[in-house]
Amino acid sequence: MASIKVKFRPSTASGREGSIYYQVIHGRIVRQVKTDYRIFDTEWDKRTSSVKILSEIGENRKRYLREVAEHIDWDTRRLKAIVAQCDRQGGIDSADSIVEKFDPNKIWTAALYDADQQNYPYLKRFCFEGSNRKQNYLGDNKNTRLILLTDEYYPRLEVIFGGHDSFREAMVIDAEEFIAVKGFKAKGKRITTYTVDTINELEPTRFPEPTNEQPEQPEEEPENLDPDSDKSEGDIIDEITGQMKLF
Repeated sequence: MASIKVKFRPSTASGREGSIYYQVIHGRIVRQVKTDYRIFDTEWDKRTSSVKILSEIGENRKRYLREVAEHIDWDTRRLKAIVAQCDRQGGIDSADSIVEKFDPNKIWTAALYDADQQNYPYLKRFCFEGSNRKQNYLGDNKNTRLILLTDEYYPRLEVIFGGHDSFREAMVIDAEEFIAVKGFKAKGKRITTYTVDTINELEPTRFPEPTNEQPEQPEEEPENLDPDSDKSEGDIIDEITGQMKLF
């Protein structure tokens, strides 16, 4: 079971904004995900671990804080989707694997029933954009249904036909060859006009080439501003008992 906590790190300088970050916890291992969201300590509710919008602040600031709160909600939903995907693929390896999959440059592949296109199955490949706004890759029609979402580099899908087309042999799709990577708002490409029973993800047969990265030169260690730096991982786990669970 994995869990996530949204936390606020105050600035060490008086009158300056602090930063929002996430803690991803799995198997008593804690990892951090940094964000670019900046708020003042008076705008953070410690009890609920959420952004607090004060009545006396200006409308521009209220609008900004609402956007930050919406993006925090979107980020946690993405993390929940990542954990669900890991479970479908045999379980979560580590907190590190969850953080790695949260990379905004990662290519995602989604199969969906498009309600704007007679509920035909569509396939799309995309990256999430670096934005403070919620990014709905399923489109505006609430009746559009997600079939599967994967971050496999070279995903393969198996289309099982049903209904009057159940006699047809299953179709195997190499997603990387089927459609190019586009923006998350793109419509995608229709998979078939035949009746579909289910679409499953298969084991990949191709893998990305390993990169030969040069080791980084050691840098001067920055000042540790983490309020939890003097706590053990066990202390942090105990502290977040009762927090929002992903499941």
